[in-house]
Amino acid sequence: IIVNDPLVIIAQAWAKPGCEQQLIAAQTRLVDAAKHSAGCLRYELNVSNSDPRAIVFIEQWASLEDWHRHMAGPHIH
Repeated sequence: IIVNDPLVIIAQAWAKPGCEQQLIAAQTRLVDAAKHSAGCLRYELNVSNSDPRAIVFIEQWASLEDWHRHMAGPHIH
């Protein structure tokens, strides 16, 4: 891993067939909580136009330490 500040993360998730809206609703709550976390510069939820089961997150954090705090937060576990 090469870490530069700010830290950019691109993550993917896939919903089980028929559970797309449930996953989007749950992940939207996560995004709303994460946007208020210290060091969060950007946190986006994107749904694929070609596959509604595919979700891509784009995150930008001021530092690796900020991201670690986010990952240890109550909205993740």
